[in-house]
Amino acid sequence: MFPRHEVTNFPIYKSDHVPICLHASTNGNCDRYGKLFRFEAMWLSQEDCWKVVEEAWNGSMSMEAPSKLEWCASKLTEWAEATFGKIKKRIREAEKELKKLQDTRPDHNMLSRFLDPR
Repeated sequence: MFPRHEVTNFPIYKSDHVPICLHASTNGNCDRYGKLFRFEAMWLSQEDCWKVVEEAWNGSMSMEAPSKLEWCASKLTEWAEATFGKIKKRIREAEKELKKLQDTRPDHNMLSRFLDPR
């Protein structure tokens, strides 16, 4: 009924409440693959981040501002994946694993998995 809206249900964590996230009108600034660009604050922990932005911005002098921003976003995305890996994918996998563990009957093995700091 609402093709531009998306609801994400997160697993239970340290509570009996289950957080949900509603994304309304997800047709914002998407790249050519339909993925929305979001700058991640953790990128600022690496000095290379500033270099990537500066090189991308200065290397696209002949472009209009919107194209320069897209180019910069593209370069940042490539750099972030090479530097940090696929963080969102790893988070999704960890959430699935947590949900799976929460849906099973507790036993010694499951409890040790919750305590495993990996």
